Amino acid sequence: MRMSKKNELSRADRLVLAMAALSDEGDSVFTEAQLTVKAWSLFPQHFGLEGYEEEYPDHKSVCTLYMGKDSKPKKLGYMAQEGQKRYRILPAGYQAAKKLQNKSDSVENQVYKIHPQAMEYLNIVAGSIAMTDYRTTGKVTDNNWNIVGSFFGVGMPSDGVGLVKSGARKGASDRAENDGAVNNLRTLLFDCIESGAEMVATTSGGGGTGTLAPISRGRIIEICKVFNGLIDVWGKHLEHIGVAQPETLKFDLGDLTDE
Repeated sequence: MRMSKKNELSRADRLVLAMAALSDEGDSVFTEAQLTVKAWSLFPQHFGLEGYEEEYPDHKSVCTLYMGKDSKPKKLGYMAQEGQKRYRILPAGYQAAKKLQNKSDSVENQVYKIHPQAMEYLNIVAGSIAMTDYRTTGKVTDNNWNIVGSFFGVGMPSDGVGLVKSGARKGASDRAENDGAVNNLRTLLFDCIESGAEMVATTSGGGGTGTLAPISRGRIIEICKVFNGLIDVWGKHLEHIGVAQPETLKFDLGDLTDE
């Protein structure tokens, strides 16, 4: 499912919304750093440091929008400079922000809100060794089952490693739990993609800290790629521990891979 581009906000639009948000919070005059942090906190997928969008802001990506003679926000009368590295939003900027809030992909609609426990789980998956390996090498893990098991949240059934005497019943239970774990992850990722939102968070504003940090749509798609890749490599192992027809659980990402 590809997001519609019809009403998508530009990066300059998002900057105006960030300025308005600062002013609404009492910062009628704000610094470059305040504007960078506010823009990033609202739109990390657009103003985050490449590869670390949820962790760090990219100051340069924000500054380039309003510095220099071709600055659109300044030319349109949306903002003015107030001394060294200090700025304020002008009435025209407030009006522009009000109009932008009415767009179909306003700040509220860009965020897919999920339960805090689900958000914490997604952060664990996003920070897993399997994801780190993929981002480092461009390939999924093919030589370490423990990394794979940790990504999917599955383990070897107890009867498979001789842990219990009455292993058949416990083993069947373990296999069912493994099947449920993989399907649980798939359902959560699918819902995030299907929402069409640019960010997943626990609040409509996209806020969050620590284990509840928001996750961008791009990162969700990346997790789905790793999900598919690990099934390609480890499908038979997953089936052996109880995951029913793992091949059917793979995502059809289609043109989402270009986002």
